[in-house]
Amino acid sequence: MTCYWGLLGAETVESTKRTRTLGLGAAVRAFNDLAVPGMGGVWFGKQLFLATLGVSVAEYVRSQGKPVDNIRVANAVEALGCWLALNETWEADSRLRGVTKLRNKNKADLSFFVVSKSGFYVSQPMRMATVQALRALGFVESNGERFNSFACTHHGQTFIDIICDDYRSQKTPIKVLAEWINGNKKNINTAGLLSVLSPKTSMPLNARDFLRERLIAADIDSFGANRRKAALNWMEHLLGSPGQKLDWRLKPPMLEQLHWDDLQSGGMFFLTRQAALNVLDQVELQIGNQAKQHLDLRNALPSEIQSAIKELKKRATDFIHLSHDPFPSKIATSFVNECVQDDEKIITTLVQRDGRVLKQRNHFIVPGMAFIGSDIAQHSNTVDDQEDSGIETDVSSDMQWPEWPEGISYRMRNLFLLNIDLHGQLDQWLVGNKNTEDE
Repeated sequence: MTCYWGLLGAETVESTKRTRTLGLGAAVRAFNDLAVPGMGGVWFGKQLFLATLGVSVAEYVRSQGKPVDNIRVANAVEALGCWLALNETWEADSRLRGVTKLRNKNKADLSFFVVSKSGFYVSQPMRMATVQALRALGFVESNGERFNSFACTHHGQTFIDIICDDYRSQKTPIKVLAEWINGNKKNINTAGLLSVLSPKTSMPLNARDFLRERLIAADIDSFGANRRKAALNWMEHLLGSPGQKLDWRLKPPMLEQLHWDDLQSGGMFFLTRQAALNVLDQVELQIGNQAKQHLDLRNALPSEIQSAIKELKKRATDFIHLSHDPFPSKIATSFVNECVQDDEKIITTLVQRDGRVLKQRNHFIVPGMAFIGSDIAQHSNTVDDQEDSGIETDVSSDMQWPEWPEGISYRMRNLFLLNIDLHGQLDQWLVGNKNTEDE
């Protein structure tokens, strides 16, 4: 007789990923969208081009009878573009993903079958940051928000055609890539396709002008277009006066008061959220530095936690005094009000919102499934999705950034870079860049 023994596991296994949304993901996205509507995480034009090209190529291949989906094709086209660019020098650049992963890929393996596999390229391609912008700018149309449902519009095809206009071959890049998908690698590693697909290659002037027109076009959403136009005018002014120290007390004349109020309210909200995450980090560090891994809320709080809570209350009070929550649900105000309670209540409320890294048992705060306890700064614990992740790679430069108002949406920084790209000056601006991507 054979006996089997063991422990029964839970019906579901809890993820240990350190994502701390605090239930605020919707508010984060909404504040960012009020800042620069419809732009997602886009910060240079080739991101939009490669994603649009991927949709167009997938449509063309399907019309030839081969069942492929947009995501697989667009990811592969982006991966190929990054590989072609890196294969020249293997120097890191903020516009390139997958430096580590792609370095060991042999060019003999550049078939679509291989390149489109999930392990070939990064897990979060640039395409993911373009989903909202492709629709907002009218480059694609769809009945939903999923990338696989996108279909290229005449605006999207025009954008592609302008960028590919200088491609010298009997076949268009779309047809070359379609043949690649069908097994022909012959025309993939060429200087012409490198120029078209490389994220580092600047768009031609007429493509940059066309993209600027789409950014301010009101045929899709007049509210979004008007705000993007005003924000672009501000970025243009800042580009002519680099290194400015900006302040919430002085509204730029090109922005409407409501737009500025939304920006400032979002800034105060983001600072409050970050201060709340710091409180949780301090609690985690305190627990991790003692033998009995818990924080007893009946005892006096350690000074580091008290200091973090004091900062949180200050940030929350700044938001409250602003008296501007643009959302009918008042989700931001509800969260901020939780951050001005007594200290113990603040901790218990934040731990309840967390529920992953820390948990509460009676009067004790104890480790959760994603608890680390030390070296917290080396682990991502603030980003809930690509919308909130901004540029994603460090962008350094020998030129001076504006000194932004504290807490301002990352989309303004992205728009500053996009405007530089629209002037064809991004190469010069990114001199000295160090790419910290580890995939």
